Amino acid sequence: MCCPSSSIPYLLSLASIFLICGVGVLTVGFATDNWVRHSVDREHLKTAIANSEEQLGNFHRHEEYFTRTRGLWNICFMTAEQADLPTQPYGGGNITLTPVDKPCRRLSFALDPKMTNDETTRIHLMRLSVGLFAGGFFLFLICFITGLVACWRRGAAHTLVTGLLVFFAALFCAAGVAVFHGYEHMELFELKTPNSGFKTTWSPEVVDSTTSAYWWSYIVVWVGDGLCIIT
Repeated sequence: MCCPSSSIPYLLSLASIFLICGVGVLTVGFATDNWVRHSVDREHLKTAIANSEEQLGNFHRHEEYFTRTRGLWNICFMTAEQADLPTQPYGGGNITLTPVDKPCRRLSFALDPKMTNDETTRIHLMRLSVGLFAGGFFLFLICFITGLVACWRRGAAHTLVTGLLVFFAALFCAAGVAVFHGYEHMELFELKTPNSGFKTTWSPEVVDSTTSAYWWSYIVVWVGDGLCIIT
């Protein structure tokens, strides 16, 4: 059954509120980039590797020995004292301090002729994930324009176009998260590049001392995308 025409302005207003909140929340989750947290129990780890000179040497040098967060383009550490960690061969740039004194390292999106097929695929997936989010935000921008026209003219066609654009924009962002899971799976289980920091190269002691969980930015992205889909 169709809605009474008198209720259309209220529905449009409600949809606008959901859209603004959804895009705002989605932007926060995308920009803060704290998607996965690897918590390392360094005291337990130090005890476990006490008899290994090689691992004791890596304890203050390799990033898998430190608690850190991971996102689409950054790996960030918890304290400024970790800012002098050496650059990982396949990781990207040097570690720099953010305005809030948080050391972060930008992930590399560059291809290298020496990379294997799997490593090349990972880079392409990383680019695709960011590209899908960029496409989604571009569609959201168009949505705001068509939404203003729909509210001004109260035309069914403009409202339908706006709704479809919002839906496809939300799908783009959801696809970006799906692609992130694709190359995350490769990093966790498939890629075995030496000294890369991927989980397949961690020692058993590091694996036992590390707890991984999806972090708050990841959850915020899904909340924002859900609000946009409801719109």
